Amino acid sequence: MTVTPQLCCVECYSPLGAELRCTKCGKTYPRAQNGAPVLMTALDRAQFTVLLDREEGAQMQASYVRRRERNWIRKFFPPEPVYVNPQAPPLPVPRPGACVWLGGAGLDLPGFIDLDVAPSAGVDIVANAARLPFEPSSCDLIACLALLEHVTDPEKVVGEIYRVLKPGGEVQVVVPFCHPYHAYPADYWRFSRERLQNMFTTFHRRGLGDQR
Repeated sequence: MTVTPQLCCVECYSPLGAELRCTKCGKTYPRAQNGAPVLMTALDRAQFTVLLDREEGAQMQASYVRRRERNWIRKFFPPEPVYVNPQAPPLPVPRPGACVWLGGAGLDLPGFIDLDVAPSAGVDIVANAARLPFEPSSCDLIACLALLEHVTDPEKVVGEIYRVLKPGGEVQVVVPFCHPYHAYPADYWRFSRERLQNMFTTFHRRGLGDQR
């Protein structure tokens, strides 16, 4: 069973009521064609629309469709269990409670709410990771794999993760260091171990390692 964290307004961070209407400021949020709530400010929507309308944005969304098709095929024709792709980061494993995957479009992992900036197939919530539409201390696990290099302000995203995690909650992060340019839909950063340590100083670190 997938648990959805309590949603909030991204303008004033008050709870959302029926029909995605803010209980304080009265703002009502729309839904995308796939039914996913679009919980963004007007400025965020405008900025991401520009990015997604670029060639890189179209390629990103097309790759999500192909990824879902491959996942669907694997349900009926699973790969050999001995095969391991050493280049792929390990997929997160959900824990009991509300689990959110930031930038998880196209993967459809059971137990996770998929949040992304475009209403691609499989996306449950359309939102900006730097302005998460969840109430404080409402998430048990946040998965953030290969996302921070694609945002303009990774420190702000980390701050939002800290805000919405419950005490004792967990965040799983994978970022590139030596990796070619890959615009999904833009590519801004690479991270050293020291940079990550500085970004996550407010968290209790359970592990920090390299994958080659």
